[in-house]
Amino acid sequence: ATTNWTWMKGTNIISQNGTYGTQGVPATANTPGARYCAVSWTDGSGALWLFGGWGYPASGSWGYLNDLWKYDVGGGISLDTHALVFSATCQGVNPAAQMIGITNVGWSGFTYTNVITYSAGASGWLTVLPADGAVALNGATTLTNHVNISGLGAGTYYATNQVVADATNSPQTVVVTLKVTGPLITANGLAGDVYLDSGDPVTIAVQMMNMEPYLGVEVDWWVIAFAHSGAWYYLNSALQWTPTLFSGDLAAFHPAYQGPLFNLSSTPVLNGFQLLQGTYDFWFAVDYPMDGILNLNGPILYDNVTVIVQ
Repeated sequence: ATTNWTWMKGTNIISQNGTYGTQGVPATANTPGARYCAVSWTDGSGALWLFGGWGYPASGSWGYLNDLWKYDVGGGISLDTHALVFSATCQGVNPAAQMIGITNVGWSGFTYTNVITYSAGASGWLTVLPADGAVALNGATTLTNHVNISGLGAGTYYATNQVVADATNSPQTVVVTLKVTGPLITANGLAGDVYLDSGDPVTIAVQMMNMEPYLGVEVDWWVIAFAHSGAWYYLNSALQWTPTLFSGDLAAFHPAYQGPLFNLSSTPVLNGFQLLQGTYDFWFAVDYPMDGILNLNGPILYDNVTVIVQ
C-alpha cells in the first residue's frame, strides 16, 4: 500500500552467505550474500546491477568479493481486453479487423510473439499482426486481429492467442470467438467435398446456426440436390425428396419450409442412403421474403456439400 514498506525478498538474518545458482541463468532462489562497500547502478532498461564489495560468498567466512549480479524486474504486459468476438455471414465478406492495445507497465522493455491455437472445427482463420515485436519501457503498441471466413461453414469457432514475452506476467491470453451465421449442410458430418467408396451409406444433414439477429423473420427454406447424371431433386414440405425437371426456371423447385426463421440443430434430410457411383451436389438455402420463389438475386444465405462416390 502507499506510504507502507513491503519486504520483497531476502533474509532477515545477518551475515548470510549467498546463493549463486548457475552463472548467467536467472532463478528466484539466487541471492547475493551479505556485503558492504559494493558498487551498484541502474542501467537504461531499469535493471539493477551489483558488483563486489566485502561480504559473504556462497560458503565460508567473509572476504573481498568479485561477483557481478543483475536484478531485472522485467516488463509487464497490459492488454486492453482478453476477449474478442467476430460475427460474419456464411459465404459473405470478412468482418472488420479488431485491435488490441499492449502497454508495458513493467520496469523494462520486452519482446513478444503471438502464439495462436485453435479449438476443433477449423484452423488458420485468425491472423494477428505484427506476429512479433518489442515494446519499450513505458511504451505501447497495437495488435491487429484479422479473420478470414473463406471455406468456413456456419458455426462458432474459437482460437486462443497467447502473447508470449520476456515479461514478468507472460503469457497473456486472448480468446477469439468467430460466429458465422447461416445454413450448414454436411455429408456424414463433413463439409465441402466428401469422398465415399461405392456402397458406403451417406447421411445428409442440415443445420441453421447463429441466426439470432434474424430470428422470427418470415422466410423460405430450400433443400436441393443435383446428380451429375442429370437428375434434379428438392425436399418438399412433407420432407420427401421429389424429382423435378429443371432447365433454368427456378419455379421447378418448392420450399421445404415456410415460416419464422429459427435455429435448427443438425437434422438428417437423407439418412444412410447408398448413392450410385458419381458426383452429387446438395444445397441448403434460406431466402427472404417468404413468397415460395427461389430468388438467387435477393437476400439469400446458402451452403453446399458435394459427395463423390468412387
